[in-house]
Amino acid sequence: MKDEILLVLSVDIFFDQVDAYIKNGYSLRNLELLPKIADVINQTLETYCQPKICWLVSDDKRILEKFVEKKDAIVNSTDEVGLHCLISKMFDIDKATEFEIWNYVENSIKLMNDYGLNPLSTRMAGCALNNKLLFALQKNGIKVDSSALPKRKRDEVIRFDWSSTDSIPYFPSLEDYRISDIDKSKCYKVLEVPLTTISTKTSYDRKPLRRYLDLCFKPEIISREIRNVVQQNDIVVTIIHPMQLLDQENKNELFGNGLEDFRTNLSALINSCNDFKRKIKCVSMRDLYGLF
Repeated sequence: MKDEILLVLSVDIFFDQVDAYIKNGYSLRNLELLPKIADVINQTLETYCQPKICWLVSDDKRILEKFVEKKDAIVNSTDEVGLHCLISKMFDIDKATEFEIWNYVENSIKLMNDYGLNPLSTRMAGCALNNKLLFALQKNGIKVDSSALPKRKRDEVIRFDWSSTDSIPYFPSLEDYRISDIDKSKCYKVLEVPLTTISTKTSYDRKPLRRYLDLCFKPEIISREIRNVVQQNDIVVTIIHPMQLLDQENKNELFGNGLEDFRTNLSALINSCNDFKRKIKCVSMRDLYGLF
């Protein structure tokens, strides 16, 4: 265990409800929380390190317009603005052609450019990725992706299989995006930064399940796991989903009950670092690209 822990705080900016978008309805209430989330991060971290946030903005005009309205008030000069790519919600990436994937990625980046944003980092919605998509990201100038969910596989509408992937950032093999290759000439030039995972169990899980460390989960569900993460990892990559903090009908039991739950989780992470005498350095995904 090193004295310093590298902390990535990434905010996925999306609609309030996944199925609302599919039904052509949408709500952007959660974007009203972005200034408050930025304030909590700055207030909580300012005595420990220079705060830094990775804002991953979905490739939808309505979301981009709202984000750009708030950008000057929430994005610091050291922050990073990347792309939360919705391609896996639009079609099956495993059945799509290389051209379909290329076209979607190119149009998404052009859309962000239209709003004055130049993304160098990405995360795929639903943690879905494959070699065709990774190739399209590389050819369109993306340097870092953070979609991998180590040791987890899911067979649903949006599928993924990261069961062979470890938690350390790596340059994916041209043959298999889930692992690296000793011969770096046989790897993509996009750095894959896996999400930090924790063991969780809800009432609807048959057994404990690896999920990403989401600081918008209920504190009582993840507090013990936060300590384990800090003790066992030199790089911690968190997700922040503002929409999970809102009041919603039939709310998932994992989701927090408001901004104070987010503050509690972030404080628990900082306190755990103090308990293990680990200094904190906030980094962006671009920073990690430079380190690897």
